[in-house]
Amino acid sequence: MSWIAPTMFWLLLLVPAVLLLWFLKIRRIETVVASTVLWKRALQDERVRSPFQRLIRNLLLLLQLLAVILAVIALARPEFGTMRYSSRLNLILLDVSASMNSIESDGRKRFEEARSKALQIIDDIAGERGVLIRFGTRAEALTPVTSRMNLLIDAVRRQEASSGLTAFPEALELALSIAKQDAVVPAAAEENVPIDDEEEILPPQIDARIFIITDGAVPRWDGGPIPVPVIVESVGEVSSNSGIVALAARREFSDEGDLRVVVEIRNSGDDPISGELKLLLDGEIALATQQRTLEGGERWTRSFALEGAGSHRLEARWIPQGGDGLALDDRAWLVASTPRSIQVARVGAKNVLLDDALAVLPSVEVKQIENVDQIDPETAGDEFDVIVWDRVVPDRLPAGPGHLVIGARPKRFWPEEVPVVQQPLLVGWRRDDPVLRYSELGPIDGTVIEARPLPLVPGTTSLAECREGALIARFSAQDVRGIVVAFDVLDSPWPLTPSFPFFIDGALRDLARIGGGIETGIRSGDLIEVVAGAGVTEARLASPSQETETDVPVLPGGVLRIAAGDELGIYEMKWRAGDRGEELWQKRSIPVNLLSSSESSIEPRPAIGLAGSETQQGDLVWTQTRRELWSWFLMAALFLMLAEWIVFHRR
Repeated sequence: MSWIAPTMFWLLLLVPAVLLLWFLKIRRIETVVASTVLWKRALQDERVRSPFQRLIRNLLLLLQLLAVILAVIALARPEFGTMRYSSRLNLILLDVSASMNSIESDGRKRFEEARSKALQIIDDIAGERGVLIRFGTRAEALTPVTSRMNLLIDAVRRQEASSGLTAFPEALELALSIAKQDAVVPAAAEENVPIDDEEEILPPQIDARIFIITDGAVPRWDGGPIPVPVIVESVGEVSSNSGIVALAARREFSDEGDLRVVVEIRNSGDDPISGELKLLLDGEIALATQQRTLEGGERWTRSFALEGAGSHRLEARWIPQGGDGLALDDRAWLVASTPRSIQVARVGAKNVLLDDALAVLPSVEVKQIENVDQIDPETAGDEFDVIVWDRVVPDRLPAGPGHLVIGARPKRFWPEEVPVVQQPLLVGWRRDDPVLRYSELGPIDGTVIEARPLPLVPGTTSLAECREGALIARFSAQDVRGIVVAFDVLDSPWPLTPSFPFFIDGALRDLARIGGGIETGIRSGDLIEVVAGAGVTEARLASPSQETETDVPVLPGGVLRIAAGDELGIYEMKWRAGDRGEELWQKRSIPVNLLSSSESSIEPRPAIGLAGSETQQGDLVWTQTRRELWSWFLMAALFLMLAEWIVFHRR
């Protein structure tokens, strides 16, 4: 037997208090009498006047003492079969994501309520052990496993809600890993009790529970069963909110390189919200204010054409009338700059449709080469960023540049002949891949005269596929990388549609590792990485408000890497080589946005998705061998008190 709250044994001091009261109870008055013959009972009392004899023979006192002792034992919460040298572990998961910044009806942030609930939980688990895990963009344990509740309290009080997403699955995985590492093997409570060799040995058991303090705006848990109790503490009441959930831009295929900007605003609540949209270019209003009333659940997408040649900072502002629940999603930023030219070698016979698609792409310089032998494998990486192989491909692709192979098969990855398929039907493609982001592949669905769909092999990834294999695939090895189209584009209507130039543009920029000059940004807490090149000796990162400037470590190869802060806006990375003057700093702007439909949906969810969270059958062994006995002692104490009352009134 062991005790959950052994400090309650201090209450055994009530035993001498009861004895003291009992001694003080008897008060005899000295009286002179003529004879003691009629006072036989008094003589008996005189013989047993010793306090100890009186205690031994008094049933009422004995019942009272036993009741007090049993009540104290019940308060100490005895357990049978508990683990040796351990107490229950409490894992407190605290949500600090962007939605926790929502303003409630009383004017307080939602996170303040979450902090109060965390402090209440810590107060309730006094005498046990705990660990605090916060989850926003990342999940991290803020304390070790400890029984010192003041460490948990201090950690909770230091926390603030962030402006990032919700890494809930990672937090739950971290909590489960800590709980499993804490598991021990149940053993006999008495140290010297030998264990029978034939007795069944129990597997390691987890004596833990998980508290999740959140508003419920978290991704669904699709992991395995959770072998410990999960207690969800839901916070928040406000659900009305609208905000910017998407901001994107691309360069138009024109000599001026104008910008096409798309903004999407969503009302995630049930009530209508009116507001106005402003689009600012370098701090100046670029277009007239757009007024709109959004019904509950409505999405509003606006597309703008801006004269955006050169480098610019673009900001979208959504201004709801009277405000809304969450202000973090009412602004978004992007940076447009002039990208450097991509040097492209186009190898193969004349192809008017492919050449026209290459000709309309901005910042692309193309060199026409007819024969494969004219490409020098040793110098190709210095001359070209990308080589486009049209219906021809060498057995050995040059290392260095990216490769776009059309209507041919890179034999290094697919050495075997591939069967021809007539008019393959498209079953899907990766719409979120940078190469296909602006492409519509409907024109190749069942319209390609013939193709050679490629099977997936090590080092390859399908981008678009039919039942027989990949129609568009990536391939990558240690020194070679590229994209292959498994059919001749002249055998399809694809080159006659607008999506074909978008595909070529996306493929070239992906293979050349050069963006289109549009920085759509990252999210709070994500890594900012800039390849500044060799010779960099100093680098700094300025926050959007310019209030803080942080030194950035310079990694080998001139790589600058640091996590973005919680402040949303445009950060500025600057660096220099040697001790050059202030005016010779090189700079790059990086926008940090929220842009998340899940975080903008601030409606509290009392229940969260925990697929497969039912307790495993193996845990029943532990619950059967680990029983709290306090209720039995309490019942015995109450029974003795009842017996004492009956005896007292029958005397």
